[in-house]
Amino acid sequence: KLLFELNDAANKNLFMQERPYNITAGEGLAFVTTNAQKGNIGGYLAWYDYDKQTTFVVVESDKVLYLKDSDKATNTWYDAKTDAPVVFTYTDGSERNYKGPVADQIPKAIVYQDGYVYGGTGIDGGSGADPKEGASAVLFAYDVANMKQYTFDLHTVIEGLPEIIPNIRSVVADPDVPGKFWGQVAGTLFSFTFDKATGTFHVKEELSFSKSDCYLYLNEWTGAPIYFKDGFIFADLREEGFTVGEQAIRMICKDNPSENYLLLKTNQRAFALGEDNNIYVIEQESQG
Repeated sequence: KLLFELNDAANKNLFMQERPYNITAGEGLAFVTTNAQKGNIGGYLAWYDYDKQTTFVVVESDKVLYLKDSDKATNTWYDAKTDAPVVFTYTDGSERNYKGPVADQIPKAIVYQDGYVYGGTGIDGGSGADPKEGASAVLFAYDVANMKQYTFDLHTVIEGLPEIIPNIRSVVADPDVPGKFWGQVAGTLFSFTFDKATGTFHVKEELSFSKSDCYLYLNEWTGAPIYFKDGFIFADLREEGFTVGEQAIRMICKDNPSENYLLLKTNQRAFALGEDNNIYVIEQESQG
């Protein structure tokens, strides 16, 4: 069953998004992040509410639109705060109607827990689009019920990161500690919690092998998976001196990240930890 689409057959440029980036679900809600059309920057966070049979799209940090299944025939969208129908000004592909929840960035890695979507952004847009000058990826938390967004700049906690962070590669929930999350940027693993009462992030750098050359990843678009098993974290962390795309898959003690073991050094686009305890890798020699 097709849950929703952000454009329609008659008007492909309604939101100027052309492909999904990430997906997660929880409590009857299916979330997806999207990437801009070729030549454009920015993306949206959207979700489908099964009970309400309604699609919601965060098009700006303080603006949410919705489309009821019963209105799909006319593709009539409404403002979630005013319930007023939305008039889209630009539909010819020359300019976007909205800049995205984090302006001109893509919500990339996402995870849902207890009414909030947590994630990281990326500054790259559709093919052929240059990032907005001075843009740098951020952490975000989105309060679904109150439709409110919070962001956090990792530079304030993790020293040595480049001035421009192109991509926060992963954000996942700790399987043993509710409210705790793990993320990855460049060759650095970090953890964080979020205080809902104050809207405050508490971030801790856990392990770092490299904080430079953030662009040199073959899996920039596929993200960087983090797996948990038997008290260990399995993640790929770039190290200083690595060639383009080269990464190290490590087994890291969750309670003491300084205790870690190199399992595999490879040019990999993606890897997975199987239920059989084997690691499966998709390798690629270059970005071509």
